[in-house]
Amino acid sequence: MARLISLVCAARLTPSDGLVQSMLFRGAAGRAWVWPLLVLLILAPGTGSTRGEERDRGWERLTGKAFQQVLQEPLSVTWAQVDLRTVTHRLEETRQVSLLVDRRLDPSALLEFTANDLPLEDLVAQLAESRGGVSRVVGNTLYIGPVGASSPLRTLVALRTRELNDAIREGMGKRGYVKPNDFAWNDLATPRELLTRLAERYSFELTGLEQVPHDLWGAASLPQATLPETLSLILIQFDLTFAWRKGGAGVQIQPIPGEVLLEQAHATPKGMKPKEWMARIEEELPDRQARLVADGVVLSAPLEQQEAIAKIRDQLRGTRLPGKGNKGKPAPVKEIRYTLRIQDKPVGSLLKTLESRQPAWQFEYDAAALQQAGIRLEQRISLDVKEVTLEELLRTALSQVRLGFEIDGQTVRLYPDPRAGRRGP
Repeated sequence: MARLISLVCAARLTPSDGLVQSMLFRGAAGRAWVWPLLVLLILAPGTGSTRGEERDRGWERLTGKAFQQVLQEPLSVTWAQVDLRTVTHRLEETRQVSLLVDRRLDPSALLEFTANDLPLEDLVAQLAESRGGVSRVVGNTLYIGPVGASSPLRTLVALRTRELNDAIREGMGKRGYVKPNDFAWNDLATPRELLTRLAERYSFELTGLEQVPHDLWGAASLPQATLPETLSLILIQFDLTFAWRKGGAGVQIQPIPGEVLLEQAHATPKGMKPKEWMARIEEELPDRQARLVADGVVLSAPLEQQEAIAKIRDQLRGTRLPGKGNKGKPAPVKEIRYTLRIQDKPVGSLLKTLESRQPAWQFEYDAAALQQAGIRLEQRISLDVKEVTLEELLRTALSQVRLGFEIDGQTVRLYPDPRAGRRGP
């Protein structure tokens, strides 16, 4: 049963202008605890953040499947005259998630906000909207930023990740850049310090740092974030992005272009003709450029629109690869051995081959999640195995494109796994 938590906050100003706040936390049993919080900011020598310091508020932040699950758990809250900074910190602590508020939103703004039984992701979206902003999920972080300026964030992450993966396949990029790592900072850290720390940690040459103005930031944590995610979450707050130089050996900070688009192929759903699929996409996105290719349509659009088209495609064909259905008696997975050799073939063709050999089996995947992770079934792999089990075969093949899997009866579920096939940074 999903946990249901009610947070009721009341605030009042004392004659000395100090903020005294009480927070009421109710659990499923209905018991309540009250914490009086006296919020004082004292600036003294030694206060703040030095390079290398990282925030530690005493709780572990959820990542991966646990993070995705908590985003869907219902939550009821009522906040009265409580500032945005306090609200986000309490959500972080009670939900064990990371929330990053863009520097362009005022963290001291007082809120009047109520929500009943809303999934956490929807609640944060409404909270952001109440402050004139939007929310985005980037990796294992919930980001809140201004409308418009935040729009290209996830598309930029996808583009930089794709460019990096292409460089890695060509033997140039560094695999450590796409390996998730924790990154955090304390109050009064400066963005220039953070970017310099990243350059030192990952050993890349950083240019264009002068474009980042001096600023003092509140503490924040980015749990298990890739380098493209971390750089983008910092730079987006100054309307900046970056370009890879020398195959990933260098990072050049640069302004975000006027329009940020991602080119993505969408295979024609089973039972439709390519021209029909093209017409459907143009109907959904009349202002975007699309073109027919041999097995589908290539669309140039922001990531969110790419995900919308992928969702339509999944609804039309189901989130399974074409096969012969579920006819025939299922074969025991552990009893089957495979001898297979393929050279530079799309991973999707391997899955189709396996499904055709065992018609009772099917492969399922979340197309939007794969796209967000920069994974395409058109990515090529090579394989040479003899007398191996299905699990051994899949582990060898899918790790090459950062796919994980789980076998449930006759169903194989695929999911992004940044750790698959990776070595240390």
